[in-house]
Amino acid sequence: PIYQMLTQEATLLDQFLDALFDHLEEELGNPQPEKIAFMDRLAHICQDSGGLDVFTLNCDVCIEKALAGTHNFQVIDGFDANGWNPALFQQTGDSVLRLYKLHGSLNWINSPVMGLVSLAHLDTEAATELYGMRPHLVFGTDVKLTGQQPFFSLAHLFFEAMCSVDLLVVIGYGFGDEYVNSLIEQSLRSNRRLQLLIINPSADELAAKHDQFLGSSRRVRFDKAEARPILENHILKELIKKTLESSEGDPF
Repeated sequence: PIYQMLTQEATLLDQFLDALFDHLEEELGNPQPEKIAFMDRLAHICQDSGGLDVFTLNCDVCIEKALAGTHNFQVIDGFDANGWNPALFQQTGDSVLRLYKLHGSLNWINSPVMGLVSLAHLDTEAATELYGMRPHLVFGTDVKLTGQQPFFSLAHLFFEAMCSVDLLVVIGYGFGDEYVNSLIEQSLRSNRRLQLLIINPSADELAAKHDQFLGSSRRVRFDKAEARPILENHILKELIKKTLESSEGDPF
């Protein structure tokens, strides 16, 4: 009876996860072009900065698709046709955006045969064989930092980047992931040049809720704005410029 009960629970969990991932794919896998077009402004910031590192906790493919048609512009996501290859992030240039998806992507599949791959970098035949498999995500856990690849390497790359730059721009993040908060807090202590520009319509609430972490530092600045208008109207570039007026480094 106990074995039967556990088997039934496992089956129900699998069915629930299948339905959940199907819903994610339906809602996030094919974003409408007009709704994500404003994200192509990242290309302008990238070109002005000599390259750009974008770390995201979202599993959607909005940034990749918004920039797909940008002439002579390259989005590096750590994958090629052979699978996960973090050495790709070493590419630099004013037409290179390095995209680090800390919690995985709807495009990532951990195949028993091919290993960890991104559907975006496979040919049609190989990608077709993997359609329907669950995406490789960190999902639904209180503690999201894991030793599983590529998530562990991505967290390390995030920390390394913050230790070497002058500005971290945080857009829309509600500071709900403790391991991410810890990495940012450690970086502020390790890198005395690092400034935070936090853009969020609930900036006041964030400052109050995380007062010891965010509200007490002179190197943390808040702007009560939403992502779409500040990107769409090229306001973000001005915010970055003003924040870095006293700094000699480059933002990411």
